[in-house]
Amino acid sequence: MMESTDFSSYAGTDLGWAWLAGIYEGEGCCTASYRDARHTGYRTWILVVKMTDEDTVRDLREVAGGLGTVYVDAPPPAGHKQAWTWRVF
Repeated sequence: MMESTDFSSYAGTDLGWAWLAGIYEGEGCCTASYRDARHTGYRTWILVVKMTDEDTVRDLREVAGGLGTVYVDAPPPAGHKQAWTWRVF
């Protein structure tokens, strides 16, 4: 088993941004959402990465300089792992 690397220490470095970009490319998505319920206002872009590795999700936020929020998802069905989501609005 490989030992994991704490990428949070690479915040603001080229290596940190390259690591974040690789995780985002493989696991992330970008979506647009209206800011009001009637869909009349402006849209906002949301970057999302959802994974079952909590440490990696939290490191993403740290490497990005603390941008966004990490959420724990709803409890998973039996036999599935807990998922974590990093969102940047």
